[in-house]
Amino acid sequence: MKRSLGLLGGALLLLPAQGNAQSFDTASAEVTVFILAPVVEGTVDDLEGELVAGEVSGEVVVDPAPGQAAAGRGPAAPRPLRPASYHVAGRRSAAFALVLPEAGECTLTAPGASIPVKGFKVSVAGGPATGAPAGLTFNAKGMNDFKVGATLLVGNGLPGNRYVGHFTMTMAYN
Repeated sequence: MKRSLGLLGGALLLLPAQGNAQSFDTASAEVTVFILAPVVEGTVDDLEGELVAGEVSGEVVVDPAPGQAAAGRGPAAPRPLRPASYHVAGRRSAAFALVLPEAGECTLTAPGASIPVKGFKVSVAGGPATGAPAGLTFNAKGMNDFKVGATLLVGNGLPGNRYVGHFTMTMAYN
């Protein structure tokens, strides 16, 4: 997390004038430090859901844009795949950057099997999904909401099991 620190002012000491070694004056200036509030993220929901074992293979896209269903997921599962949801707080109206994971940085694993994850995308404040979010700012209350989806590379014949993985995003003030 990047923080900005500004330091202004200081102290000033005036030296006595020649011929008057007994008297002198001092002057001072105000010192001001700005410490920005850290970006605080809170996960509302994880990227999760269910696929039917043996009924789906290939790329399964979990789109973070509103109203989009997971594509390529085969027969309906009891709990459809959904993107991760985040609610973040920071300095009011401040710009921030969001760096998503690269391909190969996340794999879902279960005993003896795995599902690679690629193509992370984000939808900010209900906007379209993008892999390179730009121009992000906190609102006047210092808040922002976004969803993160990805593409799961589901192999043929994966056994029914719970597949778990983690991904890391980086948020920082611009």
